[in-house]
Amino acid sequence: MQKIICEGFPFCRHQFSHEYFSFFEEAKKRGIKIIISARDFPWDEPHQDSLQDWVAYTQNIVCKYYAEKVLIHGDPKYLPLVSDRVRMNNPSEVIKHLEDKIVYTGYVCNEKIKPHKKVNNNIFVSTGLNKEEGMLVFKEITKIASQFPDYKFIMPIANRYLKTIKMKTKDNIVMVPFIQNMYKHLSSCSLYITYGGYNSTMEILKSGIPAIIIPRTDGQKMEQFVRCYTLEPFNFFKVISKSEFDKIPTVIKSCLKSIDYPAKNSIDLNGVKKSNEVTLLRRFSDSGLHYAYDEAETNAWIVKTLVDKKQRYKFKTCQSIVLVGSGLYPYSMFDLHKQYPHIKQVGLEINSKRAAIARKLIKESPAKDTIKIITTDGLDFDYSWMAQEDFVFISVDVEGEHIFNKVLKTSKAQPLVCAPYKNTWLRNLFNVLSES
Repeated sequence: MQKIICEGFPFCRHQFSHEYFSFFEEAKKRGIKIIISARDFPWDEPHQDSLQDWVAYTQNIVCKYYAEKVLIHGDPKYLPLVSDRVRMNNPSEVIKHLEDKIVYTGYVCNEKIKPHKKVNNNIFVSTGLNKEEGMLVFKEITKIASQFPDYKFIMPIANRYLKTIKMKTKDNIVMVPFIQNMYKHLSSCSLYITYGGYNSTMEILKSGIPAIIIPRTDGQKMEQFVRCYTLEPFNFFKVISKSEFDKIPTVIKSCLKSIDYPAKNSIDLNGVKKSNEVTLLRRFSDSGLHYAYDEAETNAWIVKTLVDKKQRYKFKTCQSIVLVGSGLYPYSMFDLHKQYPHIKQVGLEINSKRAAIARKLIKESPAKDTIKIITTDGLDFDYSWMAQEDFVFISVDVEGEHIFNKVLKTSKAQPLVCAPYKNTWLRNLFNVLSES
């Protein structure tokens, strides 16, 4: 079964509605299923007041008629999907009508970025495409940079502005046209001052980068404003509006001196993995749940962890393994069963819905008598029964430090953290979408 993933529309990009509807109609005629993919706050520029209710109703009709699912790349615990501006309609009712379609995937972020660890005094200042509003940020930084002589302000800025701005720079300001792989530099900097775009914000949250976000509001766009000020009370980053530029020096000093900043977050940042899980599961549902076992990736996380340690041979004597954070598609457990069917496996999944889906997939597989999924927190599980030859694998999606320590104290089994490997899920998604 073929599928198409449509980004944004019908929540935004309405100027291309003719093209989208033509595409949707043709897909429907051919039996191609459509999955809508959207950000946590997907709305574009506001519509005329007289059209707001019409747009809100129409987007729901489009989703109901054309879409299999609507993937929202956000975390409903922090920012659930809300409707765009409405005139007479009830905003909560607008979204409630789509509840059966909506799947929250978690935020999508750069999996390559490392946890932040300051190793230099660089402060990066970035405003994306350097539009006129962004130039105001650069201008303000040039005014106050001299107050921080021990720090270097690095500003990637469009070439056509470089000559004009260069004349106003100070000794500790460096302007460059481009920074390759900027995320690598952010994970070691002292501070990051940036717009509140989706990708920049997710890098800040994923890495734990000390940051000041200045939400872009030109054109009455509200995405950055809503997201930034919704998350600001949690102290994951600082927020300054254009009207508060006079506070920049004070806020910078606060960020640089604070020991407890930024606060750790528990936001769901697994959007890449979960989005692809949903896509794969829809395919398995259409073609047969047994395909989940048949098409599980070879040498996935569990096996690859010991392969990288050059200890694959230990699987031969291992009798039991536990995977903490087994997820809704236990592909790594399927892979282990194919290669070492004698090993009894237990998957621990804290989310009851994800655990229920995993059990359905296992029930339709040759591993139905070997793999067991338990709905529990890995910290509450009893590992004392496990032998010295056994392993406890902790998924990279799990905050596993306390679980790791519990296994060491209460069990003979060896705890290991499964490391993510780049392109695993992207490769699976590509295979799904490229099949005819």
